[in-house]
Amino acid sequence: MTAVLHFYLVDVFADAPLTGNPLALVVDAGQIEEPVMRALAHELN
Repeated sequence: MTAVLHFYLVDVFADAPLTGNPLALVVDAGQIEEPVMRALAHELN
């Protein structure tokens, strides 16, 4: 089964665009099971 997952990649602790630390912000992450969340964290670093 394929699911649609909405997320944003945000630069945090940044003084300028494309600097700082990347953060993946997942919309409505409360519905994602822990193994999937761990796989996403690994994939998105």
